[in-house]
Amino acid sequence: MNNSCCQTCYSICDPLISCFDTLLVYLPIGYADETVKIRIGNGQNHITYQTSEVIGGTHIQIDLDNTLIPQGFFSPYGGPYQISFFNPSLQELYFVALDGKTYNCISFTVAGGSTDETVAFVNAFYNEIPQGY
Repeated sequence: MNNSCCQTCYSICDPLISCFDTLLVYLPIGYADETVKIRIGNGQNHITYQTSEVIGGTHIQIDLDNTLIPQGFFSPYGGPYQISFFNPSLQELYFVALDGKTYNCISFTVAGGSTDETVAFVNAFYNEIPQGY
């Protein structure tokens, strides 16, 4: 694959809810491994890595209690955020997002304010959030 076409992030237009307790990240459609490594970066160039087990073949849950993710890392002031995916062999994954284009990362922001919702979703692959959430 010619990677020169894919050096931009798919941008999620709607910001994630603030003050979430759970962050679910949906994986590229067809991802078949049992684990995935992700790189999360914020607007202040703080980067952390996390390896997660795939849930239901579609997504992972980010461990927000992980000591590698500082408290308050996800906030309205920390973005934009970027997530990249790596397979267990640490090869970066290129993927086709909802717009039909190929990317190597997802970009998003976090909204200000408060909400009663506690689960935030990073989803560049499905038109709807799969049932159960």
